[in-house]
Amino acid sequence: MALPGKLRVTGLSAAFFALALLAIGCTCAVVALVGVWWKGALRGTVAGLASAHGDLSLWTFATSADLPEGSLTSKSIHLDSTVLCGGASFAVRAEEICSGIQTTRALVGAAVAFAVVAVLAALLSFVAMLNCGGKLDLTMGTRLLLPCSGMAVVASGLMIGAVVTGAVAGHAMGLGDFGTLSYAMGAGVYGAIFQIIANLLGAALATSAWPRAEL
Repeated sequence: MALPGKLRVTGLSAAFFALALLAIGCTCAVVALVGVWWKGALRGTVAGLASAHGDLSLWTFATSADLPEGSLTSKSIHLDSTVLCGGASFAVRAEEICSGIQTTRALVGAAVAFAVVAVLAALLSFVAMLNCGGKLDLTMGTRLLLPCSGMAVVASGLMIGAVVTGAVAGHAMGLGDFGTLSYAMGAGVYGAIFQIIANLLGAALATSAWPRAEL
């Protein structure tokens, strides 16, 4: 059964904007997975050291230092290497930090997977609703709206858990009494926050389009 023109356009518009928001959320989730989460700066009192900087993502750690002779940048070290979290033994605090980062990484990875599936479901739903002739296909397009919304909500929930776990891991980090330490959030954290917002808005729009398609 075809819907009245105005109702059809309203449903298609909601589905389109839901698809756009979910696509943005998926992109932000990927940024959260690969981007830097913690940026640290240390202005030290150690002899010969002016300042040091560190960038820590869910996968690698890289440092740089400003010396009187010039700047020194190290290569990125994978967190699972034996030098860092892949070693045989750790101090209790280091083990807690590594466990927190690895848990955050697992949650973000799961959030990316659900976000991708939600986008694909939204895309299939929108294409089915277009049906190449501008008429709603009530068998496929409508049925995919609620699963799409549900997967987007799950993706947001997983990312919220990742942000909380990452905050706990970041709070446990410390460099000792070597100077003044300052932290800053990296692109990964902002990607996680924007993913949560975009996916929840996309889920709400997908849900709002469902009753219109059922009328």
